[in-house]
Amino acid sequence: MFAICLSFLIFAGSTFKLIGKLIVSGLESRVGADLYAGTIDVRGMNTFVDDGPISEFLQQQKDLDGAVIDWTYAAPSLKYVLRKINNGGGSTRFADYAGYKSSRNNIYSVQENYLEVLDLKYYMPNELASDYVQKMDDAGRTIKRLPDG
Repeated sequence: MFAICLSFLIFAGSTFKLIGKLIVSGLESRVGADLYAGTIDVRGMNTFVDDGPISEFLQQQKDLDGAVIDWTYAAPSLKYVLRKINNGGGSTRFADYAGYKSSRNNIYSVQENYLEVLDLKYYMPNELASDYVQKMDDAGRTIKRLPDG
C-alpha cells in the first residue's frame, strides 16, 4: 500500500510539473514576448496602438538603465484590416489569373528587427533573404528553418 501511494505521489508531481511547463511554453509561443500590448476596442480602425510615443518611452528606458533590451511591432493581419474596412467581409487570396489555383493567406506587417527580437525557438521561417541570414549569423543567432516541401 505504501508503494502504491508513493508511486501515485511521484506520478502526480511529475504530471503537475509537465502541465506547468506546458502552460508556460504555450504562453511563450503565443505571446512571444515579455510584454504584449494590443487594443481591445472593436469599434474600428482608429483604435490601433500609436507606436510613436511608446517607442520614445521604450528608448528612454533603454538609455536610462537598460531595463528594456529591445522591442518590435507586428501589425494585425491584412484579413483583419479588410474585415474592419468592409464591415465584416474580405479575405486575402493568392491565385493565378483564372482563379483555379488559389490559396488563402494571412499577411502581416512587421518591423525590420522582428527576427532579432523574437524568441527563435518558437518561430521557424521557411524562406529568408541570404543577406539577412548572414546578418543573423554574424550576430550569433541561429535560425532554424522549415524544410522545403
